[in-house]
Amino acid sequence: MEKVGVAAAAAGTGAGSGVRLATALGGRGNALNVLRVAFAVLVIVSHSWLLGTGSPGPRYAGLELGSWGVVGFFTISGYLIPRARLRTDLLTFLVRRGRRIYPAFWVCCAVTAFVATPLAAHLTRAHFSPLAALGYLTRNATTWMVQPSIGPSVDSPVVDLIMVNPSLWTLAFELTCYALAGALLTMDAVRRHRTTVAVALYVVTATTVVTTGGSTRTATWFIALFSAGWIVGTLEDRMVASRATVVAALAVGAVAALGHPVLAAVPLAYAILGSAALLPCRWFTTHDVSYGTYLYGWPIGHVLHAAGAPLVLLLPLSIVFALVAGAVSWIVVERRFTRAPGAPYGEALAVRPPTWWSRPRDRGPGHLPPGPAAPLRRPERSP
Repeated sequence: MEKVGVAAAAAGTGAGSGVRLATALGGRGNALNVLRVAFAVLVIVSHSWLLGTGSPGPRYAGLELGSWGVVGFFTISGYLIPRARLRTDLLTFLVRRGRRIYPAFWVCCAVTAFVATPLAAHLTRAHFSPLAALGYLTRNATTWMVQPSIGPSVDSPVVDLIMVNPSLWTLAFELTCYALAGALLTMDAVRRHRTTVAVALYVVTATTVVTTGGSTRTATWFIALFSAGWIVGTLEDRMVASRATVVAALAVGAVAALGHPVLAAVPLAYAILGSAALLPCRWFTTHDVSYGTYLYGWPIGHVLHAAGAPLVLLLPLSIVFALVAGAVSWIVVERRFTRAPGAPYGEALAVRPPTWWSRPRDRGPGHLPPGPAAPLRRPERSP
C-alpha cells in the first residue's frame, strides 16, 4: 500500500513538479508519524535542557524548541481531525478521540505518580507522599492539570521537585480543538464552506493572540495552530508540494514568526504537511509511538536527572528511553483502544455511516465532503 501511495503521489503531478498533498497524504505512505515523533523529540530536548542546566535552552522568536514541537503537533491535528469528523457521526467521533487520548494519559499519570515519583524521591532523598501522588492521579483525570506537581511548589528549583510533568498541560487544549471541530462540522453550512470557516477561525484567534499580549498558553493560541492545519487540509486537493515550495514556506514562516509565532502558523502548516508528503522515511506507519514518547519524556528525564546524569547523557538517554516507553505504551495500551472490537491489533476502528444529524444534505457536486470513497488516513491519531 505504501508503494502504491508513493507512486500515485508521484503520478499526481507532472515529473519534477512536486506531489499533490491529497494524493501523497491519502494513505500510510507518508511521513506524518515520523514528524510527530520528531516533534516529541524536540519537546524532550527542551525538557532535558531545563533539567540539566536550569534554563529553557535554545529559542527562536521567543519559543523554545519544545514549544515549536507542540506547534507541529497541533498543526498535524488540525489537518487530520476534521477529516476524521467528516467520516463519522459526532458521538462516534468523540468516543474515538477519548479512547485515543485518555487511556494512555491515565496510565502515564499512574506510572508518574507511583513509579517515577517514588524512585526520584528515593534518589534525591526527598519525601514521597502517597496522598499527594493519589491526588495527582485523581485531580488531573480530565487532562486539566489541577495539581501539576507531586511534592514541593513548582517555584522550587527543578532539582528539588519530586515530580511535575510539563508535557501534559497541552492535552486539555488538544481535546478542546477536537470538540470544537466536532461541533462545527455538525452543521451543514460549515461542511459546505470548510475553507472559509477555517480561515475565519484562524484570523479571529490569531488576531486575538496578537492583540491580547501574545500568550502561547491560551486556548486561542492552540486553536489558531489547529485551524492553520485545517486550512491546508481543506485545500489539499489543489495544493502541490515540492522541495522548493516547502523551503519557501519555511522561510516565510521564519520571517513571520519574528512578528509573532502565530503569524507563521499557516506557512508552517504547509511546510510540515508538504514535508510529510515528500520525505522518503516511512517509519512508524503501523505503530504510532509519538504520543507515548511525548507523555513519558519528562518523567524519564527527571529520574535520570535525579540519578545524577549530566546533560551530555541526560539528553540522549531521555530520547532513547522515551521512544521505548512510547512503543510500550502503544503496544500495551493505545492500540487496544484504537482498533475495532475483534479486529487485529493496529486495525483502525471501523467507520460507521453518518447518522441523519451529521450527514450533509446532497446539494450537488462540489458541495459534499469526502465520503466513503475518500481514502482512509491511518495516522489520524494525535497526542
